[in-house]
Amino acid sequence: MNRALTNFFCCVALAGFVNAQDSAKAVTKVAQVGVVSQSPVLDGNLDDAMWQDAVQIDDFVEVKPNEGRPAEQKTICYLARNSTTLFIAFECFDDNIAEMVLQNVARDAFFTDDDRVELVIDTFNNKQSAYFFQMSAAGSRGDALIGDNGRRFNKPWNAFWKGIAKVHEDKWVCEMAIPFATLSSGDNDTWGLNFQRYRGSTRTEYRWAAPRREVFMGNVSIAGEISGFAGISHGRGIEFRPYFKTKRIDRHGGEEAWQNDFGGELHWSITPALKASLTYNTDFAETEVDDRKVNLSRFSTFYPEKRDFFLQDNNLFEFGEQSTFGGRGGNNLLPFFSRSIGLSDGQPVDIDFGLRLAGRLAGGLDIGALAVHTASDASLGVPEGDLLVMRPSYHLSSSSSLGAIFTSGDPSSTGSNSVSGLDYHFSSAEVFGTNFSLNTFFVQSRGENIASRGLGFGTQLNLSQREYEFSFANIGTQSEFNPAMGYVRRPGEMMTKVVAKWKPLPSDSVVRQYDFFVSPEVWTTLDGDLISSTMRFGLFGAEFNDGSSVKLHTKLMRDRPDSDYEVADGVTMLAGDYAWVEHMLKYSTSTRSKLSSTTYLSGGEYYDGNIVKLNTSLTYRPTASFKIKLDYGENRGHLPVGDFTTRVESMALDFSFGPKVSWDTLLQADNQSDTLGVQSRLKYALEDGRELFFVADSGWEELANRMIVPTQHNLTLKVVYALRF
Repeated sequence: MNRALTNFFCCVALAGFVNAQDSAKAVTKVAQVGVVSQSPVLDGNLDDAMWQDAVQIDDFVEVKPNEGRPAEQKTICYLARNSTTLFIAFECFDDNIAEMVLQNVARDAFFTDDDRVELVIDTFNNKQSAYFFQMSAAGSRGDALIGDNGRRFNKPWNAFWKGIAKVHEDKWVCEMAIPFATLSSGDNDTWGLNFQRYRGSTRTEYRWAAPRREVFMGNVSIAGEISGFAGISHGRGIEFRPYFKTKRIDRHGGEEAWQNDFGGELHWSITPALKASLTYNTDFAETEVDDRKVNLSRFSTFYPEKRDFFLQDNNLFEFGEQSTFGGRGGNNLLPFFSRSIGLSDGQPVDIDFGLRLAGRLAGGLDIGALAVHTASDASLGVPEGDLLVMRPSYHLSSSSSLGAIFTSGDPSSTGSNSVSGLDYHFSSAEVFGTNFSLNTFFVQSRGENIASRGLGFGTQLNLSQREYEFSFANIGTQSEFNPAMGYVRRPGEMMTKVVAKWKPLPSDSVVRQYDFFVSPEVWTTLDGDLISSTMRFGLFGAEFNDGSSVKLHTKLMRDRPDSDYEVADGVTMLAGDYAWVEHMLKYSTSTRSKLSSTTYLSGGEYYDGNIVKLNTSLTYRPTASFKIKLDYGENRGHLPVGDFTTRVESMALDFSFGPKVSWDTLLQADNQSDTLGVQSRLKYALEDGRELFFVADSGWEELANRMIVPTQHNLTLKVVYALRF
C-alpha cells in the first residue's frame, strides 16, 4: 500500500514539473465554420450551392514520408453547419487516379493503404478526448472514440451519420453529414478539429494541424481550433432503439427449439453533454465471435469487448493499464472490464435491464455510471445479481486529469465484492518538443472479510520523438487483489518493462524507415523474487517505400513456474527454473496489391526443449467489395516430457453489396478443442441504427474415432429500428 501511494504521488509531482515546462507550444491553426441554412445533397459532386458558403481549408502539409514539405497533391476541406448538423467535404486532387488504392467499402473496415480522409472532433476543446471519423475513397465509413489524448482508441464504437464518396477523373470527393445529436458537447463556441488525408499510391500523409511524425491524429492536444459552434441544437435528444428477434436452436441429438424475444434501448440527452441510457433485455445476437487463440502459457487469455452496448461511451469507463501505442487499454490489469458482465466463460448471461449515465457535468467533471441487473443461469452456475460501476474524472487542465473508480457486485457469486481507486493522467505533445504521456493509478478490492482485501497499482510513462520512442511500465497486484468485474492476468505479481526504440529515417532510399529496439521485461513477486523475464532485441527492422516490411528479433527468456501446468493436451510442464533463447523473422508484403501476405517464423530453445512457431496470413482483395483472408498458425514443441503440435486455422469471407448490405463469414478450427465453428452474418443497414441481421452459427466436433459430428446450428433473425426525436 505504501509503495503504491508513494509511486502515485511521485508521478503526480513529476507531471506537475513537466507541465511547468509545457510552455513553448506550437502555433495553433484556427478557422471559423461557415453557417448555412440549407442541407446539401450528399452525392460526391460538390455542386450544391451550399458548399460555396463553407469555409475552405487547403493548407495541408506532408507528414510522411517527408515531414514539413508542402502537400504535393492539393486537398481542400469544406466546413459548414446549420443548426442541427455539421457538414464536411473533402476534395482530394490526384494526378494518378489509376493508381488509387480502393480496397474497402464495408462499414468500419480496417484501413492499411486505402486512399482516405480522417478527422477528429474535440467538442469540449479539452485537448484529451474526441470523436474520430474516417472515409475511404471507395466509400467505407468508420468512427471511434478517443480518450487520454490518443492513449485509448475505441474503434468498435459506432455513431449515426452519413457519408458518400465518389471518384472523378482528376480527384475523389467525399461528403459527410454528422448530426449534432450524435456528438456530446458543451456550450463552448470553439471546438478542436484536425484533418488528415492518406494517399495510397505513394503512402503519403497530409495533415492540417501539427504535421509532425512523432504525433498522430489521436493526439487531440495538437488539433486546430474551429469557432462558430455557439447556438447549435441537439434536438430533443431522445432515441428509442427497439429490437425484435427470432431464433432457431438445433442441438445435435436434441430437439429443435424456437425463441422469440424483444427488448431495446432508450437514450436521452439530459443536456448536450450528458446522456442517460436505459436497456431492457439486452441482446448481442449480431456480435461477431471471438478469434480463436492457442495459449501455451499458464496465464489466462485476454479477449476484447465487442458488444455494442458496452462500447458506447466506453472511454469514460476505462481505468488502469493503457495500451503502449494507443488502443483500448492493456491486457494485464483492468479493475473494470465490461466482458465480466453478461458473459461467463464466453457464454452469454441474460441482462434483464441496465442504466448508464455518461458525459460531462459542469466544471470539467466527466462521469461514467453503469447499473446492471443480470439474470441467473443454473447451467452456468451464475446467480442473479446487481452490478454497479462509477467512474468520475476531473480535468485539472488541458493536459491532466484526476479520476476515481468504484465498482460493487460480483457477476459470478452472491458474495460481496467492491473496488475503489484513484488515477492521474498527463498527456501533451509539447513537452520538450516531444509527445509525452503519464498514467498512474492505485486500486483496492474488498471481499467478504479483511483477509480478502488486496491492492493493485501501476505507472506508465511514454515519450516519442521523430526517430526515438521510450516507454516504461510498472504494474502489479497483491495476490489477494480480486476485482470481480475486472481482469488480472497474473495475480500477485509485478511487471517492470522498458521499451527503447530507434527508428532512423534514411533519405533517397528504398527503405522508408528502420526500426531497432531493446526491451527488458521482468515479472517478480512484490518482495522482488524473480518469476519470469524476457529480454527482447529488435536486431533489424525495415519498412520499405512500397509498404512491405521485414523484422528480425531475438528473445532471451527465463521462467520459474512454481507448479506443474499443462502446455498442450497431454503435455505437462514441470515446475523448475528454465532459461532459453528464441529468434523471430517476420516478412509482410505490401497491402496495396490485390494479394498480400504476412509470415511470422520463430523458434529455438523452449524451456528444456525446443519449438518452431509458424503464423502466416494470406489476403486476396480482387475488388473493394470482396475480401478473402486465410490464417494458419502452428506450434511444434519438443520437450523431455513429450511432444506437442497445436494448430489454429481460419478463413474469412467478406462481401459488400454496396454501403448498405454486407455478408461476412468466419470459419475457425483448432486441434486443441477439436472443433470447427462457422459464423455467417448478413447485415442490411437502411441507415445507422436501422438494421436487419441474419446470423447463422454452426459447430462441428471431431470425436476420438475421427468421426466429425455436428454440435449445433443456430439461425437468428433480428431487426433493430431506431426512432430519434
